[in-house]
Amino acid sequence: MLLIVAIVAGGARVAGAKTKPPKGQKVHLETEPPGADVYLGDKDAGAAGQTPLDLTLPDGEHTLILELEGHVPKFEVIVVEKRTGKAAKAAQDFSFTLDPSSATLIVNVADDAPIPEGSTVVIDGEDQGAPPVSIQVEVGAHQVQLIAPGRDPYEEWVEVEGGEEHVLTVSAASLGGPVVEEEAPKPKSKGKRIHGPIGVLRTGVEIGFRKFRYDAPRTANLRPYDASGSVQIVIDAELHPWRRFVANRVLDRLSLTGGAGLAPTITVRGMGETIEGYWRTQHAGVRFRALNKPQLAIDVEGGWMHLLYTFRDMNNLPVDEVPDVNYHMIRIGGRVVYRRKPVEAWLGVDNRLVVTAGPLEERFAAADVDGFGLRAGAAMWLLDRHLEGRVEGTLTRFGYTFQSEAGDAFDADGGSDTLYGITISVGGAY
Repeated sequence: MLLIVAIVAGGARVAGAKTKPPKGQKVHLETEPPGADVYLGDKDAGAAGQTPLDLTLPDGEHTLILELEGHVPKFEVIVVEKRTGKAAKAAQDFSFTLDPSSATLIVNVADDAPIPEGSTVVIDGEDQGAPPVSIQVEVGAHQVQLIAPGRDPYEEWVEVEGGEEHVLTVSAASLGGPVVEEEAPKPKSKGKRIHGPIGVLRTGVEIGFRKFRYDAPRTANLRPYDASGSVQIVIDAELHPWRRFVANRVLDRLSLTGGAGLAPTITVRGMGETIEGYWRTQHAGVRFRALNKPQLAIDVEGGWMHLLYTFRDMNNLPVDEVPDVNYHMIRIGGRVVYRRKPVEAWLGVDNRLVVTAGPLEERFAAADVDGFGLRAGAAMWLLDRHLEGRVEGTLTRFGYTFQSEAGDAFDADGGSDTLYGITISVGGAY
């Protein structure tokens, strides 16, 4: 009987015990405007609610993601103080202002700059009609052009902020004077318009590295090869020749690309004799801007590439112990470009369809070669987009599969040829 009373009494004490409040601090979140989805840390767990929102959070730092349709997402870090006693009963308030994701861009012409009939405003490559023009655009940088027959073309990049009205007024000095009537244009010059630069020419240096390895080599003449810090002088160009003659939205996004590189003679030692290496590159192709947004662009590219990495002994004869290659290939790929005036950054990838690899593949009974390329870089434009400085890193890898027969002078299962480097260059736009 006493045991039963003790158990009942113990149970009563448990039932009557006070429930501990949830650990953490009271937090109150508000946004202007309200109704934003609130995510804690990341979005995987879903939204914690919409503002205004009351939460209980542990003291310390917390990352908030605030999203509201029609506004720029905001990432904020808040610090929740550790409070005890009466102070812990009051919520800690945090408020944020969300910026609209669009703005109004107005382009007009000053009263002192009359323009002829047929003038048009082009924003981010899209014809918006005769000025004045008022359109809604995304927050960020936008390319504005004013094409006026008989006048010098006008181009400017403008930065707009969310919820604001940005007015661009083209003055007479900016637009340039009219063409003198006494000097009638030649017939072939009628209707010429320029939408952006006709071309960009760059020159610089590439610091290159190479690593070649054989897979399961079975003959002593198949040695690994490494080269580091080789310097190559490079030159390349991107041309839009049709911009000089026609105004066409599709052609305006199409360009011709080309370039070449030449390295001084590379001296190689440690193979029983001194040999000399020669590094040469050439490329030519086309580039099409498939997507052209104010801050984001996507380019599709293709063309021909040539990479020569050959060796000769002191008698100018080929050397079997080194990976002598002469790649001719078709390149197909693309890149994503992020733009934030005056800086551009890009990331690209392409497939290398090797037509021939030269002497190395000819040493084996049969060989199959394929490759790919990666590149990433950034550029800064100065002097109203007439001067460019850029840096780009590249990585190219070729994979080999060899077939050999008994008694062959060269016997291996395959190999890999990795070339990577960094290019620093300057260029000018015309």
